[in-house]
Amino acid sequence: MLLALFVGKPSLTNQFLGFPPMLQGSAFRATLVLPNGVSQRPNLFLLPGLHTIKLIAEAASSITRIGFRLGGRGHPRELAQFRKHALKWNLPMATIQKGIILAGGAGSRLYPLTAIVSKQLQPVYDKPMIYYPLSTFLENRISHICLISTGDQLPLFEKILGDGSHLGITIEYREQPRPEGIAQAFLIAESFIQGAPVALALGDNIFHSSACFAPSFHDFKQGATIFAYQVHNPERYGVVEFSPTGEILSLEEKPARPKSNYVVPGLYLYDANVVAFVKQLRPSARKELEITDLNLIYLRRKALRVVALPRGFAWLDAGTSSSLHEASSFVQTLEKRQGIKIGCPEEAAYRAGLIDKGQIQQLIQRMPDCEYRDYLERVAVEA
Repeated sequence: MLLALFVGKPSLTNQFLGFPPMLQGSAFRATLVLPNGVSQRPNLFLLPGLHTIKLIAEAASSITRIGFRLGGRGHPRELAQFRKHALKWNLPMATIQKGIILAGGAGSRLYPLTAIVSKQLQPVYDKPMIYYPLSTFLENRISHICLISTGDQLPLFEKILGDGSHLGITIEYREQPRPEGIAQAFLIAESFIQGAPVALALGDNIFHSSACFAPSFHDFKQGATIFAYQVHNPERYGVVEFSPTGEILSLEEKPARPKSNYVVPGLYLYDANVVAFVKQLRPSARKELEITDLNLIYLRRKALRVVALPRGFAWLDAGTSSSLHEASSFVQTLEKRQGIKIGCPEEAAYRAGLIDKGQIQQLIQRMPDCEYRDYLERVAVEA
């Protein structure tokens, strides 16, 4: 395993790890505990002058915890302070680092818009729809992404997103031969998942205030996590009923008589068992592998958790012509009012520390003169 830790401004480092500023340039040891329980101890160095903290791991799908022990040189008084506290530190790392974006399907509800171009490449105000779920993953530091779409559309997605290196991530692509349900995504991406925890986002779902997801990504341990969002027309979605204590009472796919107004939006978190569970599913009457049936397996095992999304959070499903127009109007109104952009991958990667100031400036330089470039120039100056 290769791992490097870059430490920047003292105020940031003190808040995140508690490193005294005099320790910059010191060598220390780190213990990395992987999901299989194996510990590794590479040599690390604190490097001054950078503005973000970045953990870069190679040859490991995820790191569950990291603890620090000092060695090497530094100011004696600061080193003593560091030694006093470092042995007690056991900093949790985000346990989900892989994400799947399902951008397949026939897009029949958006015909004739989708006669040539995929639904997820349609514009939502000033950006392609795919930018929005991608930004949600970036904001939550998902650094390994698999995008699934039809064979004729994959080259277009790859032309827009590339291999993800410009955003500090990796993007792989998988073909969906036929649309056979949301849960099919895990079978298509099995070689990408490789037994690691994984998140799934639907390519036509737009989230605003997606920082609400951060605790769920960060604290995820096992089982599955779904989210609940209150709507006035729950019969169109998967409906979840839960008690005041958060216990799930029922889960139904598009029921004629919904038991609650809470529905499950298109973002899901699963542990390493997900592929095996999907292989147990039988196609529904619609001849699809239903995501609700997958969640019911976790529910029967008492391994399904629901997180109710708070007031002020916005979820938009842009799968029909009307909802696509509504989503565009929502994004335009909010961006014009607040002067910020929703679903901007470059900004999301920069603010998440996946790319630094020099890298975002390079991205800006490659863009034509437009409102999007003007906005990112302000981001690079202000952040």
